[in-house]
Amino acid sequence: MSAASPSRPQRVCILGATGSVGMATLDVISRHPERFEVVGLTAQHRLEELFALCLRFKPKQVVVATADGAATLGRRLAEAGVKSQVRHGAEALCDLAGHEGVDVMCPGFAADCLETLEEIADAV
Repeated sequence: MSAASPSRPQRVCILGATGSVGMATLDVISRHPERFEVVGLTAQHRLEELFALCLRFKPKQVVVATADGAATLGRRLAEAGVKSQVRHGAEALCDLAGHEGVDVMCPGFAADCLETLEEIADAV
């Protein structure tokens, strides 16, 4: 992750964007657009909610659990004119979490995701 300069917003990635913690984080971010830019969103389920978040925040990257989910979401976003890169799986999640274009990573999911957190920690 890289450090943000004072002249640009913090680039934020929300892991588990459709859960209660992720949604609360995005609510705060939405009230401070001059301070934050959402560059990545992830969700395991709730693809309809993730689609709506992508329409609103237009992240550069989106990660979901399955190939089918990624294909469906990618097609819908393209039809809506949103140019997010949509990927799937643990490797994509780790790539996003450790991406140099992310200043702040916010894990917004429950503690039962310990294995995923360990993979992310190893990747960054």
